[in-house]
Order: sequence, then structure tokens, then C-alpha cells
Amino acid sequence: MAKVLVTGASGYIGSHAAGCLSKRGHEVVATARRITPALEAALPGCRFETLDVLDIPGTLHGDWDCILHTATANDILSRDFAAGVGLSAFGTRNVLDLAKRSGTAHVVFFSTLQVYGAELSGAIGESSSPDPVNDYGLNHVFGELACRLESRRSGLRTTVMRPANVYGCPVSRTVDRWSLVPTCFVREALAEGTITIRSSGRQRRDFVSLRQVSGACANVIESAGEGYAVRNIATGQTHSIVETAHWTASAFEATGLPRPEVRVLGEEPSHGNDFEVESTVTPPPIHGSVESEMIDEITRFISFFQTSGPEPSTQP
Repeated sequence: MAKVLVTGASGYIGSHAAGCLSKRGHEVVATARRITPALEAALPGCRFETLDVLDIPGTLHGDWDCILHTATANDILSRDFAAGVGLSAFGTRNVLDLAKRSGTAHVVFFSTLQVYGAELSGAIGESSSPDPVNDYGLNHVFGELACRLESRRSGLRTTVMRPANVYGCPVSRTVDRWSLVPTCFVREALAEGTITIRSSGRQRRDFVSLRQVSGACANVIESAGEGYAVRNIATGQTHSIVETAHWTASAFEATGLPRPEVRVLGEEPSHGNDFEVESTVTPPPIHGSVESEMIDEITRFISFFQTSGPEPSTQP
């Protein structure tokens, strides 16, 4: 089993990946700028250390086999261009330097499928060229280029992970990603008894669960390799936003709660985008169905929100 340092372990993806790796028998050091008791309770198999990737001490060393770097800019931070680029480029450069001086063999960098664009179309392979159309995609390209350069320069193995639309129940209330589909649908349905889509809902997405994302990370970390590689995290299937709204409504009904009304308020886009993403590392959805996996997660969402509340905790 590997010794893995996880950056951004308080985040939506990092926290789940750290827990998954620990359960698979890896020795995990979970790091974040701030470690809370809630996070420690949610990840009992991990060891915790405070670490800011923008300010890594030059004296810090470790004996890790791999660094899983998830402390990259999400779509919210990316609204501040300087902050987004700083975290994805300078933070990643610091992580690569840490890996080199520690003798770490492998760095896994978390990027996004949006490096290919926002409304995707056509066939997207792991060798497809980036074509970002927003700052969120662009600042991840900077981090990817830093990884590729380091692999060419020093031989460090680096793997870029480009996840599609990630969903899943967070490990703790301190993980603040409440605007994502279908989390936002569950939140509104519990509070208002409705699910509101302010567009036509015809936009199509490749929805991939936190379980699948964490499994893809484990598959890459547990595999042999060298140099620079790109891996998409996706199911290869697409579904519309309005489909996921109706799946959410069905999950409420199946749990004995009133079925929320799905309200579609917009007319655009007039048709869904057509695309297919290749992935060589993503575990299949449970029962072979994205619908089954999402409904299973939505059921967990409902229980999570009912017991802990939909708002992130402000307490340490």
C-alpha cells in the first residue's frame, strides 16, 4: 500500500478521496489550511496536518509515495482571476517542488473537464487538446502545464485528472458545495417542496459521483506509470439537467416524502449538447446506471440534510 499526502483534504473532492484511499488500506496524511474536529471525525483513518500550498515551508519533507493535489481552484474561487491562477499555478508549483525534494515518485493533479470548454460537443478523449472558454478552465490549464513541464524536466511522474460534473454527499457539513446539481435540488425540495430550473434544463452533462472520482484516483495511484499523463473522470454517458431534477423528485417519493414539483422556467437552450467523454480509469456506476447511482446519492443527501441541516457549519 502507498503513503499518500492529500492536499485540500477539507474540500469536496479531497475529503472523499482521502477517506476512500484510507479505507483501501493506504496510509493517508490529509492536509488543509484549517483542520476542524468535524473533518477529523469524518475521516477517522487519516492523519492530519495543517498545510497551505501557497506557503509550503522549504524545510518540509516527507516519505510519501504519492501526493494527491486537490487544493486547486473551484468555480467560485476562479471568479477572482488572480486568486484562481495563484492557487492552480503557484500552489501546484510549490507541490511539485515539495515532491522533488522529498523523493516522492508521483503527483496527481486535480483539474477539470472544463479545460475542454463549457458546453461540450463531440468526442472528447484523454488526448484531446484543451480549449478553455472561462477562467475556471484556464487556470487549471496553467497547473497542468506546470505538471507537464516538471515531468519533462526532472522525470517526475505526474498525472492530471479531469473530472466531469461531480456530485455526491459530502463527508461533513464543513464542505461547502451546496450549489451543485443535484445537491441544490435536494436543498430546495426540503425547504420549499419544489425544484426550480431557470433554464430549459436541456443542457446535457456527464455526471460522475464522488465514489467514482475517488475510485479513479485510487486506480491511478495503484497503477504503474511514468512521465506525464492525462486521465478523464467520466461515465461516457450524458443526461440532461431536467432528467436529474425528476430523479431527485422520484428519490423523495421513494423515501416516503412528498414528491416535489419540478418547475422549468426557461426556454433556452432549445436543445441539448451532444458529446461523449472517454475515460480509462473511472469505475462504472452502481448497477451499471447513472440514474441508479444518482438516486442512491440523492437518498443519502436527503438523510444528510435532515439530520445535519443544509447549511455549512460556521463552528470549528
